[in-house]
Amino acid sequence: KPVEAALGLLAERPADWYLARPDLPRAAEPARLAAALPDGAPWRVFDSVAAALEQAVADCGAGDQVLIVGSFYTVAEALNAMDEDD
Repeated sequence: KPVEAALGLLAERPADWYLARPDLPRAAEPARLAAALPDGAPWRVFDSVAAALEQAVADCGAGDQVLIVGSFYTVAEALNAMDEDD
């Protein structure tokens, strides 16, 4: 998949990056994602999509937004984590 091209589309947006690999053998490794980020972009790696989402939400301030990008599997894991929190 064109990970580098996809992340390049978001490169000009200021963001903190919370990287995680969905539970899927063919998913991109966080190191590959980190290498595709703009120089100086802040990023951290998490053991799961749920853990990354939890930390991203915890780090949010008033008016901040969390944008989940990745495969349908990544988004599905994030949605499942949000459902578990309800």
